[in-house]
Amino acid sequence: MDLVSSIISGLRWKLFSKFVTAITGGILTIILARVLDPNGYGLLFFAFSVISMLSFVSNLGFGRSASRYISEFKVSNPGQVRHVIRFGTLFILISTVVSVIILGLFHAEIAELVNNPDVAPLLLLGSIFLAFSTLYSYLDHLLQGFEEMKIISIANIVNSVGTLLAAGALVIFGFGAFGGMLGYTIGYALSFLTAFFLLFVFVYPNYDPDEEPEPGLPRRIFEYNIPIIATKSGSLLSKTVDTLLVGFFLGPVAVGFYTLGEKIVKMVETPVSALGYTLAPAFGSAKADENIEKISRIFEQSVLYTLALYLPAAAGIALLAEPMIEYIFGSDYLGAVLVIQLFSIYLVLNSIMKYTSAGLDFLGRARERAIINTTTSVANVGLNLLLIPTIGVEGAVLATLITYGAYTLLNLYIMNKELEIKFNRISTQLTYVLGITVVMSIIVILVRGQIQGIVSLFSVVMLGMVIVGVLSYLTGLFDRKLIERFIRNDGG
Repeated sequence: MDLVSSIISGLRWKLFSKFVTAITGGILTIILARVLDPNGYGLLFFAFSVISMLSFVSNLGFGRSASRYISEFKVSNPGQVRHVIRFGTLFILISTVVSVIILGLFHAEIAELVNNPDVAPLLLLGSIFLAFSTLYSYLDHLLQGFEEMKIISIANIVNSVGTLLAAGALVIFGFGAFGGMLGYTIGYALSFLTAFFLLFVFVYPNYDPDEEPEPGLPRRIFEYNIPIIATKSGSLLSKTVDTLLVGFFLGPVAVGFYTLGEKIVKMVETPVSALGYTLAPAFGSAKADENIEKISRIFEQSVLYTLALYLPAAAGIALLAEPMIEYIFGSDYLGAVLVIQLFSIYLVLNSIMKYTSAGLDFLGRARERAIINTTTSVANVGLNLLLIPTIGVEGAVLATLITYGAYTLLNLYIMNKELEIKFNRISTQLTYVLGITVVMSIIVILVRGQIQGIVSLFSVVMLGMVIVGVLSYLTGLFDRKLIERFIRNDGG
């Protein structure tokens, strides 16, 4: 299977799982928002933000480090693959046990420290959630290194469907935020067991081990983990500390508004998440095969297609934020309208970074990315401390936009040095994208006054999608042959 066919095949599976995840995640978000009031909804996700801080200790960078060496050795030295898994698993088990003990023993003290004692019971249960989510994330990274997108997709579907059924049922039956936490824990436990079974039954036996690991292999896995730790610490500061600070300064209701904006972005970014996850290991494989020209062209088209999807999507979210909140999540959440409109800008930046950042790791540029990420993330914390108390929850989003925008530009600069990117090739198409976005926005503005409920809201959304789709096709924005190949299942 050639490089393009491999990417298409993996993308198809990942898109399917991401589609299921988006649907189930959207339904669960609506259930949680509707059944829990903004305070309960915010309390649940405030607990998750605290747990995410501890997940830095549990995850570190061992999953990505092991995945990187699996991606390399499965081509160049298959006999070392099992040794990579063995050392990576040892490291992740140690870090997981340490983090779970810390959260389990000191949950009450941590709750006092973050200025919200009511979150303590959720943190105690969260220690179990932390264990399963960490181990599942680790297996997910290993499978990504093997480019086993089918298995990853199956495990992801088990996770999303299991979480919806468990958390949705427990919340509906009156168990509140605690029921929501328990439901998420059940979902991750099921997905961990699924990934573990499929990895060690269908993938692991295919690689016969050498008698001895390469000299210094554990050290190399650990050392490559260090810049990834720095990158993850930056991501933690930019994506988790803001929620923590919103909760600390403004309380759970503001966390609920902020989280709702994040959830909507995650639902919309489904296609590019699948693309990024599928492309990332292909960067490493292409570099090993000295196939830089082809992966450079694929990256250029990925940037074009990403902007073609997400510039109109961001405009649509910004224009329809108020009726969307009112008719889908309830009038109690109208305070989140401006937050969601600001997050629509972040959607565009994050869509590009979904495959750029992970691709740099597989290209061996984790150190440079770590430096940039840490620097911009520290700046993000400083801006959050300045803007949240003065502006409110919107200040957290503004801080993210400023620092993440700088992070995106610098990562693209490094990617341009690593690959042979020629942005002038897609400049004309980018002009078409901007034109299509403007046309769609004008039409949406003209008709949004007619929105009176869910049905009319959905109709306006579909109208915008049709406009973008038709104009994109007529202008030749998308590679019709590649789309036809994807639909015909030529990827394998």
